[in-house]
Amino acid sequence: GLRWRDDGLYLASGSNDNNLLLWDLRRADCPCHSMVHRAAIKAIAWCPTRRDFLASGAGTADRRVRIWNTITGAPVASCSTGAQVTGLTWAPDGTSELVASLGWSTLSVGGLCALRWDRTGVGGLDVVARAWTRGGRILNLASSPDRTRVALTSPNERFQLFQLYDSP
Repeated sequence: GLRWRDDGLYLASGSNDNNLLLWDLRRADCPCHSMVHRAAIKAIAWCPTRRDFLASGAGTADRRVRIWNTITGAPVASCSTGAQVTGLTWAPDGTSELVASLGWSTLSVGGLCALRWDRTGVGGLDVVARAWTRGGRILNLASSPDRTRVALTSPNERFQLFQLYDSP
């Protein structure tokens, strides 16, 4: 997984070695932080309202979404999705919600998962809704620029669009 921060100064990269690396492009000779999951990291999303926070999701051996403080490299919150996390996007309008696309799972195959982050640090990160999709596991998720819609792809060449939030 790869994701630029909106200002273009930082790049987050996830890989099959379970490392989430944070690169400061002003000194790109080595990563400024290395954060670890228990599986490959494909899903990455920068928080649109707090530039120093990054969400990441990992594969079937981990099945977690984690939120990181990119200044310190420390984990802020974590939650099990029960499935491989194949994509992530933040909700629109600065809300503290994330939507994750799900791949392989022991429960079912393919779907979406909504998570809410309690920024006070009291409740952490919690799954608040699930929806299983038609057509098998989800390979990838792309959100619209306003983050109100997502497009999903599946291995059976199915392409699905979902309107998740009202337009601002």
